[in-house]
Amino acid sequence: MLRSNVRRGWRTEFDYGWLPAFLDRRSLSGPIRAAIGIWCAIFGICAVLVQFSDSGPRTPTTRAVVVVLTLSAFYAAVRWPTMPWPTERKSLWFVCWTELGLAVAVLFGTDERLAALPGCGLFVVIGMYVTLLHSPRVILAHLAWALTICSAVGVHVALGPNPDVPVLAGQLLVLMGLIVLVPLGLHVGVTFLKEDARDSFRDPLTDLLNRRGVEDEAQRLLGIPSTDGLATVVMVIDLDSFKRLNDANGHAGGDLALRAVARRLADVVPAHRLVGRLGGDEFTVVLLCRPTDIDATTERIHNAVYCSDDRLPITASTGAWILTRSTLDSPGEYSTFEGVLAPADLAMYEAKKAGGNRLVRCWER
Repeated sequence: MLRSNVRRGWRTEFDYGWLPAFLDRRSLSGPIRAAIGIWCAIFGICAVLVQFSDSGPRTPTTRAVVVVLTLSAFYAAVRWPTMPWPTERKSLWFVCWTELGLAVAVLFGTDERLAALPGCGLFVVIGMYVTLLHSPRVILAHLAWALTICSAVGVHVALGPNPDVPVLAGQLLVLMGLIVLVPLGLHVGVTFLKEDARDSFRDPLTDLLNRRGVEDEAQRLLGIPSTDGLATVVMVIDLDSFKRLNDANGHAGGDLALRAVARRLADVVPAHRLVGRLGGDEFTVVLLCRPTDIDATTERIHNAVYCSDDRLPITASTGAWILTRSTLDSPGEYSTFEGVLAPADLAMYEAKKAGGNRLVRCWER
């Protein structure tokens, strides 16, 4: 099985950032964050209304807790639409806050026992958020917590005056079914959505990123703030005499050669960097590199194409375009993937005109 950067960029294991990136590409991040903010505001408004209810919290402690939850809800309502999408750690803190806040609200926020049961329905909304953004382990933790709180509320109601146990049992069954089945059903849909999103960025022949996938991932790589004086290296690798190989071995032989080259490049390119197939017999590599390592790294990647054990050894014409990070930090022709790909492509053509099986490096001046 090929080891390629599509597995690194779109990993088979859980990847928190896939949904924010997916939403950003479709300009949906803002509306979704606004919707989450509205839900937080609704939670805060409900907490305010409970304060004025005759069956609301009576002790100073419970009132103080509800006030803190109310203020934090309105803070979250302002933060979500106005700030960037939170990191995974911050998102987990948000989940813990909502889980704890809702539990306190339904257990201690009102003296009306039957009023607490409908409030547990909000665990469905939390479950939807967790399912979309977090790992299966977090989903299971949410379900365990939600079912525990619902059970506690059910026991609290059952111990009250004149409980209608059959009706209560039916309500709990429906509520728990929604809490469990909605996230699980959504998880199945999200899994298929992630697979479709991953496949749309993957070259089916080589399992590398396709041009669209490389462009998308490279744009994020180019946006990384300057650190440690790293340079950006963009390489275009075009196989030499590939038509002759196809003519001698047929398209099946050519496909095998492309898969072999893809595997070799994926094996030699450092982890968490990009390698993809632009189309035909042309590949690209994008990586950050210390200036002192550029020559050795680009030489190693260029040489990876050739293998003496091949029945018809393959060579490549490779162009490498090296830019300083400071250039990428400012707007201009080199701030996009297409902008940095074009000089690397020209360097590759220089290598091909010189006879092929060469590496030509060019530096941004």
